[in-house]
Amino acid sequence: MNKIYFVVLLMLSVGALGNTTCTGALQYVSLNPDNDVVQFNYGFGTQYHCKLSQEYNGVSPESCQAVYSMLLAAQLSSKKVEVRYNGDFSCSSDELGNYETTKKLMYWIKII
Repeated sequence: MNKIYFVVLLMLSVGALGNTTCTGALQYVSLNPDNDVVQFNYGFGTQYHCKLSQEYNGVSPESCQAVYSMLLAAQLSSKKVEVRYNGDFSCSSDELGNYETTKKLMYWIKII
């Protein structure tokens, strides 16, 4: 019985943490050849999310390559992207940052 209470409390506490989903059309995707930083803007400022050559912002180079490919595909097909972040905040350049390392950690991205 104690295990059931523990699982229920764990589920409630994880749900209380919340997350934020931001959706927008890609304005641009870029790669800085000097430091391999992938940056993009989908309506909430330009953030530096990852590097193709080394772990950066908690993202491995392999994951960064996949994200970069997804972003290029979305841009070429004029699709929007949906990005999820940990935390509860409003989707804005004030919250995410502009021309800097993102202030929030992205944990999921989807082309829509």
